[in-house]
Amino acid sequence: MTYLETVASTINSLMKKNPKCIYLGEDVKSGQRGISDGFIKRYGEHRVIDTPISESAFTGLALGLAISNYRPIVEFNFAGLIYVCLDQIFNQASKFKKMSGDKKNVPIIYILPTGTKGGLAGHHSDNPYSTLTHLGIKCFMPCLIQEIKPIINYAYALKEPVAIFLPVEEFRNSNKLISAKIFHPGLNKIKFKNNKKKTNISLIATGTSISKCLNVINSLSKSYQSKIDLYSFSDLSLSLSTRKSIQKIQSNNILIVDDSPGEFGICSEIELVLRRKKNKNNLIVETISRLSNFIAFNEKLENQIRPTEKKIKKKLIEMLK
Repeated sequence: MTYLETVASTINSLMKKNPKCIYLGEDVKSGQRGISDGFIKRYGEHRVIDTPISESAFTGLALGLAISNYRPIVEFNFAGLIYVCLDQIFNQASKFKKMSGDKKNVPIIYILPTGTKGGLAGHHSDNPYSTLTHLGIKCFMPCLIQEIKPIINYAYALKEPVAIFLPVEEFRNSNKLISAKIFHPGLNKIKFKNNKKKTNISLIATGTSISKCLNVINSLSKSYQSKIDLYSFSDLSLSLSTRKSIQKIQSNNILIVDDSPGEFGICSEIELVLRRKKNKNNLIVETISRLSNFIAFNEKLENQIRPTEKKIKKKLIEMLK
């Protein structure tokens, strides 16, 4: 199955198991995005709810459903549209349990298609997971197909507001990579059959950049593939177990690739974890992140702002010399 089909199948399993699981968002009855295709026939209009074009309204509705002992899953058309409902998510949903004296769980999953894809322009191209993480919302982004089911099920079991970002560039992909056994979201090493030589570089990538990194590694395979360890990074909230996994990376040459702002973003957070643990003068940490600038409605201009294969390849070759 493709990335998107795996997401749909996993959410369908949750809907099937729990009659109080509600799926809502814009055009979800028609399955426009591809996640909820067929849900309306299986579960009916009382569980698959089309909403007005008002993110603040249907995010508030989800909070009311969660307080009323339902299990809402909220689909956004684009992750950047979440900015208009930060009050409902941060001021209300994330704080409600503590404000109730820990007597009331608020189980909500926000499904957020994220990232750029061929000039989608400013309002449709953001990756706001670093913003939500710093506001205290648990955030995850499956990088590989094998990670999708464990991450969504893990988020569902948490019984609190959780954001799951889905990189739009991965939707049609059906990667067959070998990764470590995944017991929880976090940092997972991607294995290559020919990886026998001593590793020179550890490359850490998030979902919006994982395919780009793989393509670059394959293009350098004759000379460099055996000298690069690739890690998929899916726990954007940097839980304790994820921090410990990052600290175990042995290489002193590390490249972090992420399509969110470099300042106070995922790249800077990972670099901080590495430097606190290693405390070595010979530690080299390079980053490729999104420039703090507006994404234009133009693919060529878009590529000047975000990480690209060309940028990743150039940096890897520099580090491997």
